[in-house]
Amino acid sequence: MKKIILIGKFLLIFLLTTMELYCQQTEIAKIQQNKLIINNTPILTEVQSNISLEKDLNGIGVFLKFTSKEKFSYKQFLVGKPVSTKNFVCGHTTDIYWLYPKTGKLISEIPSDTQFLLTQLDNNDYVVWIPILDNNFRCSIEATQNNELIVSAESNDTQTSTDTLTGLFIALGNDPFYLLKNSARSIINRIRTGRLREEKPVPEILDYFGWCTWNAFYSSVDKEKLELGLESFKSLKINPKFVILDDGWQDVDNTTYKLKGFGPNEKFTNLGEIIRDIKQTYGIKYFFVWYNILGYWNGTDKNISPNLHVEDVTPTLTPTIMKVLNEKQIKDYTMKKGFVIPQDAFYYFDTYNKTLLDMGVDGIKVDNQATLVILGEGKGGRVKLVQEYRNALEKSVIKYFNGRLINCMSCVNDIIYTLYDTNLMRNSCDFNPNLAKGEDKHIYYNSINNLWTSEFCYPDWDMFETGYHSGEMHAAARAISGGPVYVTDKPEEHNIDILKKLVLSDGTVPRPVNPALPTRDSIFIDPFKDKKLFKIFNNNTYNYVLAVFNFYYPGKEKENETITGNISPSDIEKITGENFAVYAHNTKKLIFAKVSDSIPIELTSLSFEIYTISPIDDGFAVIGLEDKYNSGGCIKSLKKIDNSRFDLDISDNGNFVAYSIKKPVYVKINNKESKYSFNENEKKIIIKLTKKGINNIQIGF
Repeated sequence: MKKIILIGKFLLIFLLTTMELYCQQTEIAKIQQNKLIINNTPILTEVQSNISLEKDLNGIGVFLKFTSKEKFSYKQFLVGKPVSTKNFVCGHTTDIYWLYPKTGKLISEIPSDTQFLLTQLDNNDYVVWIPILDNNFRCSIEATQNNELIVSAESNDTQTSTDTLTGLFIALGNDPFYLLKNSARSIINRIRTGRLREEKPVPEILDYFGWCTWNAFYSSVDKEKLELGLESFKSLKINPKFVILDDGWQDVDNTTYKLKGFGPNEKFTNLGEIIRDIKQTYGIKYFFVWYNILGYWNGTDKNISPNLHVEDVTPTLTPTIMKVLNEKQIKDYTMKKGFVIPQDAFYYFDTYNKTLLDMGVDGIKVDNQATLVILGEGKGGRVKLVQEYRNALEKSVIKYFNGRLINCMSCVNDIIYTLYDTNLMRNSCDFNPNLAKGEDKHIYYNSINNLWTSEFCYPDWDMFETGYHSGEMHAAARAISGGPVYVTDKPEEHNIDILKKLVLSDGTVPRPVNPALPTRDSIFIDPFKDKKLFKIFNNNTYNYVLAVFNFYYPGKEKENETITGNISPSDIEKITGENFAVYAHNTKKLIFAKVSDSIPIELTSLSFEIYTISPIDDGFAVIGLEDKYNSGGCIKSLKKIDNSRFDLDISDNGNFVAYSIKKPVYVKINNKESKYSFNENEKKIIIKLTKKGINNIQIGF
């Protein structure tokens, strides 16, 4: 009798829990008269009868569950019509590898294969719409010409089917940054396939300046060119601390484009010895190598190892993928691949990475990862295959490289949501040095993608060339991006002024605390069409940094169009303080501003300005080293001894700048009383630091 009662209690609890999770109403959301209402605000009309609600256990939003009368491996579900939308920004694909931002005003403009969507309502509230993974299915968003949202669900395996899945997360609020951050937490807590950026260690290479061989030499790289590139930096007294040996070192069949062996090719026969010499000669701390997740672009040769089972696999493209590809892409993507079966994936990565470790390699960049999503037929589908392969990859990377992995060509939600141990991912399509003026959208792409991707990992904005026509804009953006800072300069084709503003004398970089984000008034603009300045912000430990760009280029005939705008300390989300010192990097002007003050700015086409914004405490505010793009990132420590004495550690030599309402009584550098200058009009203190490395400053009033 007791057993029956216990079983009855268990069934009752199970039924109540199920009813709570899957119903037409949660604490914050309900479907009423075919409307989705969140926090008493209508979000969707014409909600379909096959949609029910699943509770978000974090209480941020709600999940939408879809049911079908028949099982499917691919299906589109009509969601309904979003109401009162005046702006949107989204991230979508035009291939299977990268996210591209798009802004607009009409729901009908939202493209196929959208992976995150933020809308702004007429009342200035925001709605987050995120398609998720469920049941070995991956979902995406698109829209109809009738301003309806559609969720596309696919397994990419005809044998993997379902008749029900939870496919979309929706949340409403007045703070887009809070919404996005906490939506990511809600999604990861539900699907449990990955971890958030903040839950994982910071990648070590973020603190160092690096160089990649790709644009410098492409696949023609060899030992002599590698050393020539590093010697070129050494001659300028610039010290890269990590190197990425990109494509061109592997043992591949140049006819089939398949990997033949785990060792290097004839150009790098003694790769282990080369790495040891380079580390010793050039002070390289981390030596990375590039490889393709399939082995090479067409996969792996069947004879690579008797312990590996390699199949010839023809990729399959779902209707969602077909919509975003052109004819050339379709032809390229459907070429047969030599594919290591999932059961052997760990042995494959383990063998490869151990071989590399034994040669002195410290980390890897693994490219072409999203090709996995079109290889799932007969293997449980794209989601299952990605998880199996990436689990094997990450397990091996943790074992041999302490997690040092740059994930690349991987901006799809199947992969983003499986970043469990690794915490660094290329965040946009490649930097392209061949683009004409006005065609380069790389900084914008990365800034907008950061809204979503940076919740799961540190975004890598890719290498760039300092000699490029917009090289300084790229340098400024990388300096405050919060991701790795590395270039791909050809030997003796450097812009030394740019390098000196990026890199400290010990090869480190003045890194901000977080990934950079667009300011609230920049989220929904298209700076290439709207003739508006585009702004991104970040935090340093002791102050803030704001970069402003004019991306608008009117064309060769006119060459320039000056755009005016405004900045404010309040552009920094969650800024604390009432009074601030604001320092402009290019003009070197220092001004006082209240938190809500509006400061006018004008920029010519393809130019930028960086502002360091520092809270004033007892009439004093620290800026940092004026000759670095991220001046405030150079402050290692700041101690207020009392109301009239401050003690600081500064990371390198150069001109240190601070704001003060009164002239100091004394300044000491490394415990020796020293000269300084004080501009009464700007309230600017300048202290010249000559010693390389950390300098201590004491200031008394």
